Amino acid sequence: MAQTLGAVAGTGLTILIWLPLLPGTFPIAPIGPQPIGTDDGVTHTLGQAFFAETFGTFLYCFVVLCVSTTFTPLKEYKAFAIGCTFIAGGYAFGPLSGGVLNPAVTIADCLVRVEAVTQPLTPLMYVGGQLLGGILAAIIFRFVTHAHEMEMEDGAEGYERIAGPDGYEQLEGGKPMTG
Repeated sequence: MAQTLGAVAGTGLTILIWLPLLPGTFPIAPIGPQPIGTDDGVTHTLGQAFFAETFGTFLYCFVVLCVSTTFTPLKEYKAFAIGCTFIAGGYAFGPLSGGVLNPAVTIADCLVRVEAVTQPLTPLMYVGGQLLGGILAAIIFRFVTHAHEMEMEDGAEGYERIAGPDGYEQLEGGKPMTG
């Protein structure tokens, strides 16, 4: 909810700043490279935009999970890794879908521009793709790539959870389990 309210405020402010300077609106829709000398630059379908938002959000969420929620999370480079992933997703999937990668931003943009009423399929496809990408990232993280960490709920045989010097939980090996 807080992200959506913040996105509505940001979208509204952006429109207030840019609307007098640039004629026309900027709807959320599949976009593509504009051929020289033509006005219809839409070369991608809504299905391709759905895939782009799904895969881009998957990558973004997966990186956030990997650098933030493991037993040994990144410390100094966490924000750098997340930021680089978001920028890479924007560049990679921007030509297909705009590279939104966030359901709160999609909802806010569609509310501010009333696209939820005029073109309801587009926001639903975008939000659906973004939610699917987040769910897939959580499933892959939990059951495929980091299943071993999830099995150590209360500690593994011969290991126990301790608070590290930076405040993060870590595993310390070789100590007998307590309680």
